[in-house]
Amino acid sequence: MKIFSAKFDKAELIAVPSEEQSFFFGLAHLVNEMNALEKLVLWSEMTPAATDIDRNGQVSLTFLLLRLLAGKLNEGNGLLQNKFHSTKWSKQYVGQLSADGSKALSEIKKYFGRANLVKHIRNNSAFHYSPEEMAAILPTVPEDLELYLSDGGTANSLYYFAEVLVNRAILNHINSADHQAAYRTLVRDLTTLAHSFLVLAEALMVVFISQNQNQIWDGFAKEVPFEKLPAFTDIRLPWFTDTTSLRDEQA
Repeated sequence: MKIFSAKFDKAELIAVPSEEQSFFFGLAHLVNEMNALEKLVLWSEMTPAATDIDRNGQVSLTFLLLRLLAGKLNEGNGLLQNKFHSTKWSKQYVGQLSADGSKALSEIKKYFGRANLVKHIRNNSAFHYSPEEMAAILPTVPEDLELYLSDGGTANSLYYFAEVLVNRAILNHINSADHQAAYRTLVRDLTTLAHSFLVLAEALMVVFISQNQNQIWDGFAKEVPFEKLPAFTDIRLPWFTDTTSLRDEQA
């Protein structure tokens, strides 16, 4: 696998009409966040749990990342609605999209054209808090209301009972009778939609560069000489860690 580095010409980029310029800055930022969150979700899910406590930490972290991904997906749709579809030049871009890009755009429109899970999570547990909904769940929760505290700072603190409440509220909204099926629906919806956004973004970038006649490039792309990239499947992302060395450095 090879990774390449390329640069935009600043003067040429400044000359791009401001509406297009600001939209593509926002789109590029959105893609970076989605890429990062999708990787973090996968690394968290792949992290082995030796004990029930480890598992509680992993569940908490994975759900946190999924909620953030849902929030970013909803904001991504807002970016399309407010900074792309509402412009005069968007039709020209849509007309030049690749087949995959057009399909991705249709899938995004279809998803957000109805009541959807992403918006529900964004409004109730990602970018807004709904403690009343959590409190309403409490009488039905079978788990112990656990929390974990450390004598070495807050890095390993986990008020697990709060995560149980917010995560059960999400799962109940999807399928109160089968939480395993609800979780599969949650992951499928978010990852499928994120993929559509990434495909669309790539297609829009191709049109953007084509519209500017490839003049926005500053020189040629160069291969990045990494010494060694870690294997994707080797990355682990645990909640609980030994923070002794960190405390020693801060002492």
